[in-house]
Amino acid sequence: MRSLTAVSDLADAVLPLIRARADLWRWSAADEHGRHMHEAVVILEEASDTEDPAVVLAVTRKAIASALKVIMRADDSSGIIGDACRALLDLHPKVAAAAKPPAAKLVDWMIKSQFDNECDYFAIDPVACAPALDENGTASYRAKLADLEASLGPRPQEDERWTVPHRAEWLTLDRIRLRSRGRPVHRRAARVQPPPSAAATGVRPRRTALINVIRGRSR
Repeated sequence: MRSLTAVSDLADAVLPLIRARADLWRWSAADEHGRHMHEAVVILEEASDTEDPAVVLAVTRKAIASALKVIMRADDSSGIIGDACRALLDLHPKVAAAAKPPAAKLVDWMIKSQFDNECDYFAIDPVACAPALDENGTASYRAKLADLEASLGPRPQEDERWTVPHRAEWLTLDRIRLRSRGRPVHRRAARVQPPPSAAATGVRPRRTALINVIRGRSR
């Protein structure tokens, strides 16, 4: 593979394969796009062996952000898009360990990606990120999680998990704990289909209520 020394060069090779201009509610269209996403993953994996790690990290993060937007508006019945998202998230800590970004910036990215994101199907593995964080970064990450948890109020009981405010944040905190113990918590995207009229006209379905449920934000 030719050298891709600039962020723009690698981004031009990867991001068009990740991003979608339209909602992917048709299963066949989603599957085809998923295959393109896996091609992008291969490019990034190969680039991680030959290119500047800082460049690969920057593009990997852009790819993750785009991929999580794609899966929120796709029928991923086969799981191919979800698998591509998982592959990108698995690649990130490896690239971060090589790029060695400032621990504080990595912590900020981890917090933002998990708690300020419409898509909550996936969790970042804090154990895999440990080599890039170092001891101070790991301590900072844990402190930020503790501060966030304290800001949410009392921990809900099991039978209250789906009705309390900030339920998405509580679920994310629980998933982070599971990942810290080495347990996989990736969740396949819900099989959400738009109304027939929306699918026929190509108009994006109104998803305000769904977004509120996914985010669990208090207004």
